[in-house]
Amino acid sequence: MASVARKCVVGLALVAACSGQIAEPVGSNEPDGPLTSADPTRPGLPGSTNTPAATGGTGSTPASAPAALLGRTGPRRLTNVEFDNTMHDLLGTEQKLAAGFVSEEAEGFDNIASALDVTPSQYESYFNAADTLATEFFATPKQRDANVTCTPSGTDGGACLDTFLKSFGTRVFRRALRADEQDGLKRAYGRARALGETEQASLQHVLVAMLASAPFLYRTELPDTTPGATLARALDGYELASRLSYFLWSTLPDAELFRVAADRSLTQTEVLRQQLGRMLDDPRAQAFVDNFAGQWLGIRSLTQHEVLSEVYPDFDAPLRAAMIQEARSYFGEFLFEDRPLNEFLRAEFHFVDKRLAAHYGIVAPTQTGFARIEKPIGDRRGFLGLASFLTVTSFAQRTSPTLRAKWILEQLLCSPVPPPPANVIAALEGKDATNSDTTVDNVRARLEQHRRDPACSGCHNLMDPIGLALESFDGIGKSRTKYDNGDAVDTHGVLPDGTAVDGPVALSNVIANDPRFLRCVTQKVLTYALGRTLEDESEMIDATLASYRDKGTLRALIESVVLSAAFRQQLSAGGTP
Repeated sequence: MASVARKCVVGLALVAACSGQIAEPVGSNEPDGPLTSADPTRPGLPGSTNTPAATGGTGSTPASAPAALLGRTGPRRLTNVEFDNTMHDLLGTEQKLAAGFVSEEAEGFDNIASALDVTPSQYESYFNAADTLATEFFATPKQRDANVTCTPSGTDGGACLDTFLKSFGTRVFRRALRADEQDGLKRAYGRARALGETEQASLQHVLVAMLASAPFLYRTELPDTTPGATLARALDGYELASRLSYFLWSTLPDAELFRVAADRSLTQTEVLRQQLGRMLDDPRAQAFVDNFAGQWLGIRSLTQHEVLSEVYPDFDAPLRAAMIQEARSYFGEFLFEDRPLNEFLRAEFHFVDKRLAAHYGIVAPTQTGFARIEKPIGDRRGFLGLASFLTVTSFAQRTSPTLRAKWILEQLLCSPVPPPPANVIAALEGKDATNSDTTVDNVRARLEQHRRDPACSGCHNLMDPIGLALESFDGIGKSRTKYDNGDAVDTHGVLPDGTAVDGPVALSNVIANDPRFLRCVTQKVLTYALGRTLEDESEMIDATLASYRDKGTLRALIESVVLSAAFRQQLSAGGTP
């Protein structure tokens, strides 16, 4: 395909909304800012417009909820993982071009709308990826023929182009195309033919235009701007299908979700519940483990975590991979087997292969690969006993009770820890730290020096008892009873409220019983599901927690989130969060 023709045809399609000269298909604005549609018509439902929330009933969308239980999520660009997954499911490609894209995150997740801007250079990357993958798609007969079942004719593509846009185009935009979008794409096809392109090459231009457009790159749910609109607008079937699919599978909806989106039945509570159950039982729900738990629990971070081989010569690639797999399998047990969340920090089961079993000092499984064992391994219990957590919250050359405690407070209890004073940051650095404190082998002795400093004592009195309780595990999660200098490891401590803790088991019990734990898990799942930060939204978090507390499982939490007004409605333009 000629590069000049491609740039001309597709470029006109993408900047038309900016130039104001040609009405074009993709509803995109200039690529140097968030690409959004200014058209208030609800896409995908012929003749539909923004409609207020339904008045309720067990079979319909819930009644418009108070503003405190709603909130508003801005346009969300596909994350790098979502981009690759969506391209795979759309085009059948195995290429993962998003690996070269910029990655942004907020609140510990990469799908937060406010962090997902687009710069001109980023947009160029998206455009080039669209062109590369469209070229591959049309050069691969199996994929092309399964989706392009006819040959366009004439300068406007004829009925064949109409069929392609209505079928494949719906999957690309994750909704039915509006009439003006179809007309604009037909004009793009016609321009390509006028420039001398073949029918197939012209159709390829159309696909590039769609894949590089705002409706593909962004998930946009426009608020109701109708004068006198109610507080909330119920999401339509297509919007809800996309929310659900990207929440659980990190990719576009499948054929079944598209079906219930098109007939609007997905907006009914029982149908939504049924689809949720189907999706959680599908192998594709592993994406929720990889992407939600992978980020929340630091599993992704372990892939790049540095460990000094001169300090930990036993740490190697197979051990790293085993730690990652155990963490995924451990979280998966709570998702797929519906175990109570109050066991998350206290469970006595593990997933080990021969390499990890040796690391834990237990008899290796006889089978190849991983085996599930359900028995205590010393004082190794629950999530805090996983080598993945213990490694990723350590420095490259030693443990860090401060890092471990900070992680627990912020990720398991949602209690932010203030940053250290500027003049002591160096003492908290890793392998490059040169201050005298880092030469002390006994970590408890090192922290004692910090607590003597009035500027440090407040935070250290809070964090040290938590982090020191885990000192029976070294920087790669291996059990130990002594430091390198021969000093005995001392795991006892007293929390600020007077609770005594001594060792990992006692600490895990204290955290599991802390009312902040379940509330924090609720907040993390809501944040990831909604794709936005939850600022001053305690009422929403508390309402979600109350709705599943009796069952107390991860699946019950996910169901409460999906059936909530916050997930199924969008705050209208005049509403105040």
